[in-house]
Amino acid sequence: MCSAFLQLLNGYYLTENNSGPVGLNDIDLIILDEKQFKERQNNADIRSFLKTKMCTTN
Repeated sequence: MCSAFLQLLNGYYLTENNSGPVGLNDIDLIILDEKQFKERQNNADIRSFLKTKMCTTN
């Protein structure tokens, strides 16, 4: 299960796949394009740090 998606400046998304105990397994980093991201998003709660920060500073 993916825990978070980070949108990169180049339009790709970065996520990780980690299903084992903390500190005892490798973490698989996954890079997705826009189509792959939309396929995996599954009604995720999408938040934007930049949009939130911009709203609180204005």
